[in-house]
Amino acid sequence: MGWAKDGDRQTPWEFPEPASFVLAALGSAFLLRRR
Repeated sequence: MGWAKDGDRQTPWEFPEPASFVLAALGSAFLLRRR
């Protein structure tokens, strides 16, 4: 995926943690609903 290790914590691209979690949740929900 687009996750890169930044020290000890993983940060997706240049998105902040809350935004990344929201985007991940929305993406997973869309994929699950599309099935």
